[in-house]
Amino acid sequence: MSKVYERGTSDSDARTLWAALKIDVHPLSESQADAAARLRPVTRSLGLSLGDRCCLALASELKGASVVTADRAWKAIKGFRFTFVR
Repeated sequence: MSKVYERGTSDSDARTLWAALKIDVHPLSESQADAAARLRPVTRSLGLSLGDRCCLALASELKGASVVTADRAWKAIKGFRFTFVR
C-alpha cells in the first residue's frame, strides 16, 4: 500500500483497492516477532526489512502459505513457498 500512496492515490481509492485485494490481515504475535528476529541473521545479506521478516514469520506459522513478493532475491531463502508478482 505504501507504493499506492507514493503514487498519490486518495485515501478512499486506496481503501477500495485494498478491499478488492481480499488480503487477510493478521496482528503480529509474540511468537511471530521472535521468529522475525531469528530470521535477521539469515536474511540480513538480502536486505530484508523487519516487515519482510514478519511476513515470513506469519507464512511459516500458517503452514504452507505462499509469501507474495516482487523481490526475486528471496529465492535464496529456504523453507518458504514464494509467489513472485513481477
